[in-house]
Amino acid sequence: MSALPVRLLVTSSDAPLRLEIAAKTVQLQGPFALVVPNVPAGRSVRARLGDHLRAQSLTQLARERLRAGGWRPLKPGERDAFLRRALADTEFQYLTPLLDRPSTWSSLARTLSELLRADVEPQAILSVAQGAREADVARAFDAYVTACRHERRFDMSGNEYFARRYALGTPLRALVHGFTHLDASQISFLGALLASGSALTLPDPDERRLNETRRTAQAFQARGFVTEHLPAAPHPHEGDTILSHTAPDVESEVRAALRQVRAWLAAGSAPHQLGVVVRDEATYLPALIDVAREYDLPLTGHHQLPLLRTAVGALVWLWLEALEGDWTFSRTRALLTHPLCGLLGDSLEVARRLSPVFPAGLEAWHPDIVWLELPPEESLSGAVGRLERFLREAGVVDRRRTDMQLNAHIASLVEALSGAAQDHTLRPRQDVTALLRHTLSTHTTPLLLGRGGVRVTNPLGLLGRQFHKLWVLGLADGSYPPRVSESPLLDSAVRARWSEAGVFVPDASTSTAVEETIFHGAVLSSAHELVLSSPRRTAQGRALSPSVFLTRLGTLPAWSSEVPLASDSEQLLQQALHGGEVPEAVRSGAQIEQSRDAGQPSAHHGLLGESLWDPAWTWSASQLHDVGACRFRWFGRKALGLREDADPEAGEDRRVTGTLLHAALEGALQGWTPQDHPALLLERAEAALDRAIIRERRAGNFHPGPLFEIERREWRQIVQQALQSPDFLPEGWTPDQGALEGSFDKTLAVGEVVFRLRGVVDRLDHSPVGKLVTDYKVGTYISTVQPDAQETGKLDLEIQLPLYMRALGAVGGRYFSIEGSKVIGAAGQLNTKKAYDAAKHEAALDTFLLGVHQDFEAGQVTPRPDQDGKACGFCTVAPVCRHPGGRA
Repeated sequence: MSALPVRLLVTSSDAPLRLEIAAKTVQLQGPFALVVPNVPAGRSVRARLGDHLRAQSLTQLARERLRAGGWRPLKPGERDAFLRRALADTEFQYLTPLLDRPSTWSSLARTLSELLRADVEPQAILSVAQGAREADVARAFDAYVTACRHERRFDMSGNEYFARRYALGTPLRALVHGFTHLDASQISFLGALLASGSALTLPDPDERRLNETRRTAQAFQARGFVTEHLPAAPHPHEGDTILSHTAPDVESEVRAALRQVRAWLAAGSAPHQLGVVVRDEATYLPALIDVAREYDLPLTGHHQLPLLRTAVGALVWLWLEALEGDWTFSRTRALLTHPLCGLLGDSLEVARRLSPVFPAGLEAWHPDIVWLELPPEESLSGAVGRLERFLREAGVVDRRRTDMQLNAHIASLVEALSGAAQDHTLRPRQDVTALLRHTLSTHTTPLLLGRGGVRVTNPLGLLGRQFHKLWVLGLADGSYPPRVSESPLLDSAVRARWSEAGVFVPDASTSTAVEETIFHGAVLSSAHELVLSSPRRTAQGRALSPSVFLTRLGTLPAWSSEVPLASDSEQLLQQALHGGEVPEAVRSGAQIEQSRDAGQPSAHHGLLGESLWDPAWTWSASQLHDVGACRFRWFGRKALGLREDADPEAGEDRRVTGTLLHAALEGALQGWTPQDHPALLLERAEAALDRAIIRERRAGNFHPGPLFEIERREWRQIVQQALQSPDFLPEGWTPDQGALEGSFDKTLAVGEVVFRLRGVVDRLDHSPVGKLVTDYKVGTYISTVQPDAQETGKLDLEIQLPLYMRALGAVGGRYFSIEGSKVIGAAGQLNTKKAYDAAKHEAALDTFLLGVHQDFEAGQVTPRPDQDGKACGFCTVAPVCRHPGGRA
């Protein structure tokens, strides 16, 4: 046997038969290893050939050699810190100003991984690099490889790279099976490791567009492997079929797949013989979990997710955020109002009561929960003990008894913190929270909890394994294959030039070829019944085209949807759609929706069936703007009293900034005389601004941040520019001292309807033509309404100036932009545009007010925003709105 060459066994048989043929060919006797793509493939191999053979993945083999050589793997949470440490002393040119961006480090880490898999030497890259950017990449790769070698550390992308160079060890006699292709570092590692008499199986590279298989075979042949074409064995299963299915959306596609899986199980297939394949795991796994729970269908898989992405992990993270943020109001609110947290009876009501003052600290919420705080110095064991008490008293531990997934996540959390619970060393609080954060980010927990069930896997997980029936989800353009982008540090032109110089680094086209090789070589040879499906649109409604992998297969028979429904809800929906009997609750709900669509009064769609009009009601311009934008917006905010949820740390509210700037301009004109010079106006404005800041702080409306002094200088500059503008106080105008931020309460008669109007006018000036109204705007936005309330139209009628002019007896009005230092809109005699007609403006205002009265008399507050949906953009009652635009 020792004189035998290393053989490359090629056959068009499917993967399981290829294994049996290869095993007979190489005569697995004596010390012989089986090397497979992944751990599940090893189990499949042993099940087919017997447990007497040891099977291990290529990754396990490389890591085993590295560990034997004294190397240690980098944990997922360690790589970023290791990379920064490895490059700390490297002198960069192109990258130096970019290193403070996290995206630079992630792009650099990705590029270094590509270079490791490409099996290139640092000196080779240094010799071909041109320009500062390429030179920086070459220096970074050299420094990273040097650090790995010096500290004997490696990560996932460098397994085979470092094992071949520094921990090869004794040659291995093995059968390598299940691969459709291998990258350059894997080829190099196996080419140096495999002893005489070894063999490697590959599917026939001339079949099914296996371009990367062909490249892999050529690379091994160049290393002296002898190719043997084995005869294809007859397939033991008759009637193999490949079907296709197109679904309206992702959820419908997942439902079809799992309904078929249930049908396969009912027909006698064992769960381990079935598989569901997903490439876009982020899109499909949540849908698979939800629908499988509805169908009572057990799913299993290797998928893990960080504890941080679980509900209990997110709750612990919020606790750490609050600790590090000194229990500011927003962070405390996020913790105490989390759905899993039951420390307070009604935390949302407490949060509403504490706004808008937004106090910091736990005592403001309840004096009995201050134990959630950690002292300035604490041990990990003490912090874990306090966390255990929190989860217990918050009711999380009790809920685990009825929630299997929550129970598994808590168990993973307990396991992750078991070491910390034994550490009694006192540390600064920030060190304790940092260690706990690291645990949540790096420790993972199973996503699919079933120990047995139908396997959910990705295409790589199919390599070397056997399934009788498979459903492949998501064969849509952009999802499978996914869109591939090259690292901005190494574009395609650089890679092409390097390849010409003998340093080959795969580009985006190679990644797509690898995807296609895996698809054709693994999926199409792994099942005797296969369904390939794609959705027509995304969850956001974007249209999708079928994947090129699907269209290249030509026209396939369609999957029959005549598969039994799998849940009660689906059966009820089917009955309802076909006029069958449905439960009373469903029928009454449908009746509500039908009545709503028909415009009949009900409590669900904004036709109240009784009058809302009250002649004594006091209206403001802002209320009428709400009514004019959408009747339901006014109803939610004013009649129901639904308040906007303010966040004290989300940046200062523009309304607060407006209040302060208004106060500054008002103060500038207090006591005005024609002899006042600009410096005096600015002095009075600054004093008024300072008084307003103090007043708003005491009221809890203003929360100065670390940039307050910079903001104050900006406000001073804005006020100064506004005061210097010729539009601020034109010649011949005299400010009415009694009307600076003056309130008014007037009645307006529109036909037989009387509106009581109350408001505050920013300024009233006397001029040669009569009284003039000035309203300050911070920016350039002017609120408008729909002129005709009977049908949805555009927001193109300005009503505030005509209302103020009519109430105050003014002949003209204007909007003055404080930040723009100019007039941005006018009405009456101040609007000199040729197309403007003051009489038509007044008539449109009357039509609007009469429409408001008519709708309120009818109890009509149906959500009816403008056709462009502008009213929905900043609506504070959108969460309770039933209009499609309001829910967007």
